[in-house]
Amino acid sequence: MQTFNQIVDFIRQLNAGTTSLTARYLAFAMCIILSVIAAKLLHFIFREVLGNWTRKTKTKHDDQFVQATQTPIVWMLAASGIFLSLRFLHLNHGMSFFLHRVYLGVMILLGLQLMLRATRILSEVLVSVINVQNIAYGDLLANLLRPLFKTILWIIAILMLMNNVFGINIGALLAGAGIVAMAIAFAAQNTIANIFGAVSLIVDRPFRIGDRIQVGDKDGVVETIGLRSTQLRSLDGTTWSIPNRTMTDMPIHNCSKRPNFKEVFVITLTYNSTVDDLRRGKEILHEILDKHPLFSEKQPPVITFSEMADYSLNLQAVCFFQTTDFGKFVKAKEEINFQILEKFTEAKLDIAFPTQTICLEQSGK
Repeated sequence: MQTFNQIVDFIRQLNAGTTSLTARYLAFAMCIILSVIAAKLLHFIFREVLGNWTRKTKTKHDDQFVQATQTPIVWMLAASGIFLSLRFLHLNHGMSFFLHRVYLGVMILLGLQLMLRATRILSEVLVSVINVQNIAYGDLLANLLRPLFKTILWIIAILMLMNNVFGINIGALLAGAGIVAMAIAFAAQNTIANIFGAVSLIVDRPFRIGDRIQVGDKDGVVETIGLRSTQLRSLDGTTWSIPNRTMTDMPIHNCSKRPNFKEVFVITLTYNSTVDDLRRGKEILHEILDKHPLFSEKQPPVITFSEMADYSLNLQAVCFFQTTDFGKFVKAKEEINFQILEKFTEAKLDIAFPTQTICLEQSGK
């Protein structure tokens, strides 16, 4: 206890400036040494204690977080120890003020490095969580959030440096920056609208990469989802770049999410067909469709004599193909069309085509 009181009295004397110059330099050197030892100890804790603990977990993100943050934290501790040790030298006011500004600048830059590294790891964690949920918006979210957070952190750091290190009044600067930001936002309103469109796509998740969608008159497979636009590749290989704000303003038909393909077959018979011909036509359609492997018992084909049209008597078959494979659907549809044409021809049922009958009446003289 007596030794501790002596140390306290010695520190008070150093702060009061009543000790010799040699003692002050000795205290300065001891504080530097203690700061280095504390930094080394903290580095050891990060590398051996926390590192060994994180290596035992299943995820790799905690290992990356420890490795990324240990360097700026250790340097922040070392810088703080060095700055505190300078107090024992009793420097003049001008030099103390200058070193205080330097210390603040170093701490701000180290804090910026720490936040940038932590943000990068956290964004990777968020992306991995999204990809595990099979949403396929992880890359888009990372491309959106990383530059946004990075820009915000740099702006905050620069403002803190200007205010605390260089002594610049940032009040007027912020007011001018607000006016400039409004002008930039007005000039880049389309770009900003596309970015907010990308955010809407992330939140709503109307489709994923690889889905076949229809937007307006565009029909294709989603290849990429970017900050400005979404890339679609049509079935014939054409690529369309659709702005995200257009994607959010127009109805999106996600063909990949439907459980089946619906197709309506309309067979038109001529008006000289009899009722027996129509019933025979329905029987033929039942023979072709009822046992087709792509139709289920829960949604069987619905075949009706649907309409007496302008130039034809129409038989209609509403079918639900139990597949999401477009190629398989097209091939099955072709096979059914061949069978309909073949069997209707064999039954001598006349297929109608658009015709007009014009009656000319001659008036008496």
